[in-house]
Amino acid sequence: MKPFLLFLALSGVAAALSPASPYSAALDVPQSVHAGPVPISVSFTNRTATDVTLALPRDARQSCVAAPHVRILQVGTREVVYPPAVTDRMCTMDMVHTVVRAGASVPLNRAVTLPTGQYLIEAWVPGVGGAAVRAPYRIVRVN
Repeated sequence: MKPFLLFLALSGVAAALSPASPYSAALDVPQSVHAGPVPISVSFTNRTATDVTLALPRDARQSCVAAPHVRILQVGTREVVYPPAVTDRMCTMDMVHTVVRAGASVPLNRAVTLPTGQYLIEAWVPGVGGAAVRAPYRIVRVN
């Protein structure tokens, strides 16, 4: 068997054996919006039998928003539009704590103003046991 095919076979077996995450995130953005702020909503779901506390840090690169964190790329060029490469913003170093009940979901909302164009939006929720829970990306067109 060729090394690349062997790698694929082994990685598939490893993926099949790894347990599913007890947390998930779903991104909701409109497919098309008029110029102005683009509403971004991430629904964080706790599928465990116990409550979980999210410790969400404020991030200067994310305009001091605690969650959800986003990265926005221009479709076609893959140029990162948000967050900016350089920021001179200072945030308070507090953390926002949110309790997510067992088997429940919480919405995390924000808005980002984008110029006319088509964008790929990636989003994640930081602060889940020291890791981030990522949501599948969505594409939005700003008219």
